[in-house]
Amino acid sequence: MSTLWVYQRIGMQHRKKAENFETLGKRLGQVIAKQRKARGLTQDDLAGLVEVDPVTVSRFERGTSVPSLQRLFVVAQALEVSVGELLAETSPLPGDSAPRLATLLKGLRTTDQQLLMDIAELLQKR
Repeated sequence: MSTLWVYQRIGMQHRKKAENFETLGKRLGQVIAKQRKARGLTQDDLAGLVEVDPVTVSRFERGTSVPSLQRLFVVAQALEVSVGELLAETSPLPGDSAPRLATLLKGLRTTDQQLLMDIAELLQKR
């Protein structure tokens, strides 16, 4: 095995990790934007609540800048959701859909929630 091959493999792995992080940042930004809009907030409004410049909120939402864990906690509080809810919506894994479904259900009327539960039970039985 050549040294060049090892360096190429390491470089490829780092590029993949960087791409995954970039994708995660974009997904997180989309979730933040969706939650902000669902609450009727502008980027300026959210910036004021989080105590950052509106340009920073724009960068978060576009995924060009990823908030630190501390800042993400403040953003989640301002949007009245948990950090877990924000992150659950960013996951591409099917096993992570339960928290996302819970978040979606929370926004529905009780009768609509029950209807979806009934549909899920019917799907499970087939």
